[in-house]
Amino acid sequence: MEQHPPREHSCSNLGGIKSRFGYGSSAYPASFNESVGLDGTVLPSWKPFLEKIQSGSVEDHTRWREAIQRDMREDGLTFTLSQEITRTPPREELNPIPWIFSSEQWQPVEAGVSQRARVLAALARDLLGPRTLIRRGVLPTELLFSDPAYLKPCIGLPPNMESWLFQYSVDVARGPDGRFWILEDRAQVPSGAGIALESRTIMGRIFPQMLSRMQVRRLAPYFRKLRESMLSMYQGRPPEPRVVLMTPGPYSSSYFEHAYLAAYLGYTLVQGSDLVVRNGSLKLKTLEGLQPVDIVLRQLDAEYLDPLELKRDSYLGVPGLLGAMRTGRAAVLNHPGCGVLENAGLMAFVPMLCRELLGEELLMPSFVGQEQMEFSSLPTLAGNRLEERTSVMRAFAFASGSDYEVMPGALARSARETDGGTIGLDTRGWIKDVWVLGRVLESGIGLCELMTGLLEVKEPGEAISYGLMELALQQNENLITYRRHYRTTPQLRSVLALMTASEMNPRSLAFYLEQLTTYAGQLPPPVQSEVMEPLILDIKRIRSRLLQTEMNQPDPDGTLSFLQEVRACIENVSTVVSSAYFSHTTLLARENF
Repeated sequence: MEQHPPREHSCSNLGGIKSRFGYGSSAYPASFNESVGLDGTVLPSWKPFLEKIQSGSVEDHTRWREAIQRDMREDGLTFTLSQEITRTPPREELNPIPWIFSSEQWQPVEAGVSQRARVLAALARDLLGPRTLIRRGVLPTELLFSDPAYLKPCIGLPPNMESWLFQYSVDVARGPDGRFWILEDRAQVPSGAGIALESRTIMGRIFPQMLSRMQVRRLAPYFRKLRESMLSMYQGRPPEPRVVLMTPGPYSSSYFEHAYLAAYLGYTLVQGSDLVVRNGSLKLKTLEGLQPVDIVLRQLDAEYLDPLELKRDSYLGVPGLLGAMRTGRAAVLNHPGCGVLENAGLMAFVPMLCRELLGEELLMPSFVGQEQMEFSSLPTLAGNRLEERTSVMRAFAFASGSDYEVMPGALARSARETDGGTIGLDTRGWIKDVWVLGRVLESGIGLCELMTGLLEVKEPGEAISYGLMELALQQNENLITYRRHYRTTPQLRSVLALMTASEMNPRSLAFYLEQLTTYAGQLPPPVQSEVMEPLILDIKRIRSRLLQTEMNQPDPDGTLSFLQEVRACIENVSTVVSSAYFSHTTLLARENF
């Protein structure tokens, strides 16, 4: 794992990255710098992108900013991450420099967020069900019953889903000790995922080659799995339940996100006035008459959902909605009672609850009862200068079976001023995309499996269909690249050449093997050179053969055999790395693997 210093090591040792535009300093020398290692040099995961920024001219920086602003304006991206109602929603600004994580840096974040969601889901199941934790005195009654978010009508209300807490987001920040800390749980309306998706879309337009070259993990699979998990966890009767996304309306500061998510996920965007309960069933008003609704993905606080049982003067909800849940004919996500999970007083009890409910020690501590600390800083393009700015991040997850799927990315915010001050996701500042890089070993092995699967479906004398070749290219994110280079329907020889031997394709086997050679040669102890050097030579030999071999079809068995040899070579490196590093309790320098 990349190792970081306190901030005082960073400003004077950035080498070429500092040269042209300078690197701003900060008033907080004890905080953690995300982009710099212990030796004062830029970390490998950050280096390609910061070199891109440093090599750009002032005109390039201006062009990037203007392109981002134009895209945000044309897409109508106006929002804040608070849930206030306003007639003039503010316009945010996306900074061109993302927060970059290697796969190994991201792993503890992913594990900590997933565990936190499991704890809170188990807590919701108890507090809104049997309430054994209250009856046993594990949690103080005054803490819960004084909380207006602990809604009495929601106690005992069936979720009609396998999870009470389907979606979850959490604000986290890294302290000077290098650990991530939980700042705030978001269980009522976990907003921000749509903004993270839109930010990635814009960054993909501005820096398409960088995302591909750095193998940034995509966000689309996360949302596809979210849709699939929502449908599979629904306990109602229809085999294909109808989902709507419920918004407070266009005066909500987050209305853009609601509309964007509804369109992206393929759900109908509704307000409370679009829905009605008839005979215990939830219906959508349409020109063709009332249509059944099964799942409501809500984007407004629970107290406004049902004026019959909750806030009496609410014009945003649906009379009888909770009654439809009681009949088992509708599910509301998240469960209307989940707002109690945001009670700040519960934070002190989470370590105990983790042991009590999961039998595990808490992985990511809560920021509670601690003296004020300075959060980590990120490189940020301020004007034409590269400056450090204090930053925080919101991570996202959804229930998937008994576990939680964590988005391989997030939404970050950086302070606009160099003197730090209070920074949170709800405060004004630059928003940032969060990039999680893929692993070279996993990518190489996965590509071998993909090509092997493509070739093995072919019967003797039978041609592989265009559809299968297009599917393989799409799964490897090379379909557009293929069309641009070859301008023809997929031909097997060209498809294999692009996916294996193209040195200019950052998703080819040749590219992965070149990266693997570089990273393997940089491994620190305990891997000894006499162990790794033969493996590096083997990688080079395989890559040389790959570039000289035509992966065509006169000898499909030979092609498959060669792919098996490539995979075995990569797995040999994986075995050495795993035995040297992965068995230790401390994470060592293995960021690219």
